[in-house]
Amino acid sequence: MIRQVRHVIILLACVAFASLFEAEHLRTTADQTQAHTTGNFSSSSSNNNHDQPMALSCLEPNLHSSPLNDGTLRVLERQRQGLLPKPLPYPIFNVGLPKMGSNTLMQFFTCAGLRANHGQNGQCFAQAQQQGVPLLTTCTPLKYRSDQTPKNNNNNATSSSPVQAWLQLDVTFPPDACYYPQMSMLEELHREAPNATFVLNFRPVRDWWRSLRHWHKMQRRLQDCDLPGLPKGQGRAMDELQDWWCRHVQNVRQFVRQHPSHTLVELDLYNTQQSSTILAELFHTNASCWGHANANTELVVGKEQEKEEEATTKMIMEKMDAEQRL
Repeated sequence: MIRQVRHVIILLACVAFASLFEAEHLRTTADQTQAHTTGNFSSSSSNNNHDQPMALSCLEPNLHSSPLNDGTLRVLERQRQGLLPKPLPYPIFNVGLPKMGSNTLMQFFTCAGLRANHGQNGQCFAQAQQQGVPLLTTCTPLKYRSDQTPKNNNNNATSSSPVQAWLQLDVTFPPDACYYPQMSMLEELHREAPNATFVLNFRPVRDWWRSLRHWHKMQRRLQDCDLPGLPKGQGRAMDELQDWWCRHVQNVRQFVRQHPSHTLVELDLYNTQQSSTILAELFHTNASCWGHANANTELVVGKEQEKEEEATTKMIMEKMDAEQRL
């Protein structure tokens, strides 16, 4: 009996020790993740914590202001105070990454009546950059070129292109068509549209990773490209993609700080009520446009464009598969 009691005591002690070890491991991992996924935007290091700016998470939208960044709710407050135009200046650039809600933005701004484009513009932008010609006017879709007067409701929109919302800048078709202007051409976009509004959607990284894996081999295509911050061969593991995303978020935030003529709007893709309300007020439109298929002509045009892009993507993927089999 005594021996059995001893065995039970020893077993309980082992379980308690294992629990303490696991808790300490989780705490350490969480601390490391927090340190890795928040940005220190100070230009110089200091041992005085009071001199350090508040760190921002790169895994969730900045809604509330920090010492260095205006959060989205602060942007809304400044607009209400008359410090920012209403609607916010055009053009609008979606500076997020693939599978981060570009179709949702396309439907919203098309429903709102804006001239929106979702045409994977990266290759056209790159060619225009190489030729030394304007990116936006060169890559304006043919259906908008007949009207060269930008449909803008404020005086801060300086782009010469009639397109008001560019909602997919990147293109990911390795090996020759891998361009991400939201990473490599921010300065060029600034020169052509110095008051443009940047929109950055967020979603849980694991969901994003799963979406990339299951949409036309997007994760594999990212691995086969050589992109800023994501060298060829990287991008298979979720943590590699998370690191890439975090560096991009931090870079966009830093760029807007350095170019304060731009406004950055960060949104939670899954918080439909909050995001739709924010966008509706910032751009003076109806919140019902977020995530709803309103049957008006402009939205039908937007959905038809999405179908065409889906068909083009499928055709290119089939061609790539055929070439790999040869």
